[in-house]
Amino acid sequence: MPLPSKPFADWTKEDLGDLIADPPAVETARLDFKADCKVLSEDKKEKEKARRDILVDVSAMANGAGGALLIGVRQSGKPGAPPFAEKIEGVEDVERLKQTIKDLVNTHLDVRPGSLEYRVILYEDDLSVLIVEVPANTYCLSMITHNQCNQFRIRRGTDNRFMTTDEIEYKFGQFAKVRDSASDELEKIRSQLQRSEIRPMVWFAGVPIGRARDHVPVHVRGMRDILKKSSYFIKHGDRRSRGCHTPFTFADALAPSIRGLMTRKYKNSSILEIRRDGVVVFGTQLPVGNGSERLGNTHPKVEREVAVLWIYEPILSGLHLLADIQDRFSIGKVALVQAGLIDVQNTRIVRDDRYDNFDAPILQDREVILDAILLDEHWNPKKIFLEWATQLANELEQEEPPLCPPWIDVQKG
Repeated sequence: MPLPSKPFADWTKEDLGDLIADPPAVETARLDFKADCKVLSEDKKEKEKARRDILVDVSAMANGAGGALLIGVRQSGKPGAPPFAEKIEGVEDVERLKQTIKDLVNTHLDVRPGSLEYRVILYEDDLSVLIVEVPANTYCLSMITHNQCNQFRIRRGTDNRFMTTDEIEYKFGQFAKVRDSASDELEKIRSQLQRSEIRPMVWFAGVPIGRARDHVPVHVRGMRDILKKSSYFIKHGDRRSRGCHTPFTFADALAPSIRGLMTRKYKNSSILEIRRDGVVVFGTQLPVGNGSERLGNTHPKVEREVAVLWIYEPILSGLHLLADIQDRFSIGKVALVQAGLIDVQNTRIVRDDRYDNFDAPILQDREVILDAILLDEHWNPKKIFLEWATQLANELEQEEPPLCPPWIDVQKG
């Protein structure tokens, strides 16, 4: 049975009342009522049992079909029949309760499920109902690691039971297929970019895991709005005028594709694609030169120079774009991302026109492919960027990333 059609984010006190109206709402595999969650109890035994129970509830739903816990709704029922919502009781100190559940999940689940969503609804006086939405896992199982007890649970019907060895093996096999599908998609994107006329180029691609459920409404106006209100550019808006090609630069020429990578060039030097399945692809031409060389000269015997910020900023802003799209459309925050350089043979990476060049070797390889990284729901664009910047530094035989953007603190990561 599906969850209520109305998003929990839009629920009000009246919707809580509907749960106990005649006929009352019934518990299902994706809906669980809890009168209280005593993880804040002063009684040590009661508190410890409640901590274990909430971990079982969250992990079992995540390993199953996902669902929602409604804390503050008392249930009742008859033997052999699913429990039903009997009374809205509410809970006290709901913000502290919410934070405690977050901390438990982050600490005692070996693989955290996708980002939990919380909705607090004030019912009466100081009593509220806490709704915890738990997405289904799409790339791994969540194992409870509490009191030196490691176990996998799954929700079947209205029960949370131990997973059998066969079930665990089958689930991991399914997840492997999903990851392989995302890897295959990245391989296709990379192959298409390698055939692009935009050379030399830096590119970024993000493929959400479980893309069948991650459909994005591709409306040009909406995507342009995302780009212009990007968290990256709001935070670093004074750098828009520097001239680096980032997704924002091409917002006014945006023409999203729904069938695959487009061959059309934006302003003759960039590809920007946002697909309905949540895939984000951004590639931009690198301005090269060594004083006399013209933009786009790719003669293999000519030594070329590329400013490192022209590599860094498209990758970093592409990561922020993916995060913004995931937040805006609430699609799964688990993705496979990759970035790299194409046709940078005989190229020297330099700091920037405003800085002195540094002693970096010439890149002899035609391509620099950075590692594909599997993100979970807690991923941070800055940390992923620093991983790639470090890899680029290794290619350049540098001990640390060469001149990270000034708003990136390499030491803190």
